[in-house]
Amino acid sequence: CRAHARYRLASFETDAELAAQATSDVIPDARVVIEDRRSGTMYSFVLEVDLGTEALSWLVGRKLAHYALLARSRTAIFGLHAPLVVLVAPSVRRAENIADALLHEDAPPRVVLAVQDVLSETNVLDAAYALPRDLAEPEALASRFRRKLLP
Repeated sequence: CRAHARYRLASFETDAELAAQATSDVIPDARVVIEDRRSGTMYSFVLEVDLGTEALSWLVGRKLAHYALLARSRTAIFGLHAPLVVLVAPSVRRAENIADALLHEDAPPRVVLAVQDVLSETNVLDAAYALPRDLAEPEALASRFRRKLLP
């Protein structure tokens, strides 16, 4: 984001900073705001970094379900209504398992997935993300993580 001509990092708040202002049981790993230098538009999302240590049932059934519940009740979390959840998984397999679980939820949150080893400072705003439905498709890895985070 630092070297990107179009976007700049406007704000990055860690979970420790967010905990001080928590009004919910769920505290994301970070809240990120990126500004489009051309239009001045601000894009906000929450970041969840999955280390693979939490049970999938807890991650999807409790943590991500809580984001969905807040969105359905139109309740803001850290100033964001129905925030996009950017979930970075430790492996493609874990991302696939998360996606599969999300696809079986009645009302999943807005989530895009990425894989930790694929992201870098140079591609974090490029085509490196997937929607849960993208990971259900039997395609080559590169074509599944093809979505950009921002327009």
